Amino acid sequence: MNRGKHLKRIIELLILGYMVLGSFSHAIIIGSPPYQSIKIPPSAFGYHFDMVQDHEKTLYVAYINGIKIYDGQTWHYVDTGKESAIRRLYVNQNNRVYFGGSGIIGYIYKDEFGVYQYKDVTPQNYRNGFSDIWHMTACNDDIVFMSLHTVFLYNQSDESIKTWDFPAKLGDGFCHKNKLTIQDRDIGLKVLKDGGWIKSPIVLDNSSIIDKFQKTSTDRWFILSQGNEWRILYNNQIEKLQFAENLPSPDNYVSIASLGEGKLVLGSNNGLLTFIDTNNYSV
Repeated sequence: MNRGKHLKRIIELLILGYMVLGSFSHAIIIGSPPYQSIKIPPSAFGYHFDMVQDHEKTLYVAYINGIKIYDGQTWHYVDTGKESAIRRLYVNQNNRVYFGGSGIIGYIYKDEFGVYQYKDVTPQNYRNGFSDIWHMTACNDDIVFMSLHTVFLYNQSDESIKTWDFPAKLGDGFCHKNKLTIQDRDIGLKVLKDGGWIKSPIVLDNSSIIDKFQKTSTDRWFILSQGNEWRILYNNQIEKLQFAENLPSPDNYVSIASLGEGKLVLGSNNGLLTFIDTNNYSV
């Protein structure tokens, strides 16, 4: 397994933990500003790759064999299979939690007895496996799962799924004005139109892999990439950023999350958190 990817997920857990664990009143309050600590039950493999909280404040933690779920009192376990390595979790507007891993995509639900289960929506012709899902987003009524070379577009209404394979590595994607845009490292940005992919009018100034398009307002995205320049996407243009304080290059950071109102927190590869205000580009 890739140590860098594990570090990235650990930092994201720290960031998400800082933001979302405030609802569990019986947890221990520590730190300044205060946050709450919840002990995740150990497993044979200690890696935890992602974490989300749904609209009912239930916590979902992705790990090597599935998802651990904490409802504020009890831990529940959804086993998606040995070495399925669930990398990404995503909560939709209807409070359904989707997941993507190594050779599997699907979602969590409760059965008639209130027991957490999962539904595997992996297309039949991909059941023999595909590379890990590292990016997930939503666009219109579709959930988007992205591996290094494949895009899966799952329609939530009719449960149909479309797929596209690409020879080049894929970065992150985003949805704007009902159009899905993804990064193809060979081409730049591509837009999905009428079932096919066309080159986006947005021009990237380099081909460094984009780890995250972090939305900060209606038409503004902060770009976290593996390059050495800070950038933002605004009004279909890529703008370079200059902060009032000196910052390391973006490739020193492995995770990013929104704190609302244009404020972000970034996790570095040495475990430190950096807080950024994109309204005035202060740190």
